[in-house]
Amino acid sequence: MYGWRPPSDAGDTRPHWSVASIHRSAQAFEAAVAASPDGTMAVMWYDFTGDRPGDGEVTTETWVARSSGGGHWKLTQLGAPFDILSVPSTAEQPTGDFQSLVPMRNGFEAAFTMANKPDAETGPTDIFAAAAP
Repeated sequence: MYGWRPPSDAGDTRPHWSVASIHRSAQAFEAAVAASPDGTMAVMWYDFTGDRPGDGEVTTETWVARSSGGGHWKLTQLGAPFDILSVPSTAEQPTGDFQSLVPMRNGFEAAFTMANKPDAETGPTDIFAAAAP
């Protein structure tokens, strides 16, 4: 992952990219990326960080990381963990199929899918929105 750094002086208008990393101990998938007008970057994804192999579930979590430069990323969990195995393989709204991340005045807004455990109320999955400050 690369991090954006604003120009260092008024005469320098070129964007600067520096190598930065978000280290996670589990597989990440279905990423979404957004940038605000001031150069703040955000990345949203699902991963299996909280999964315990062998418990009969595949615990899935939704995360967003935000950086306003310098390579430091602030991690925030969105929604509650859920079992991705509870999503039927024929679901009309599979996990990750409907997601978005957009810049807002005070951060980002994320739209993402979660399975029926614990929060979905109208079918095997629902779409949720959350502030990602």
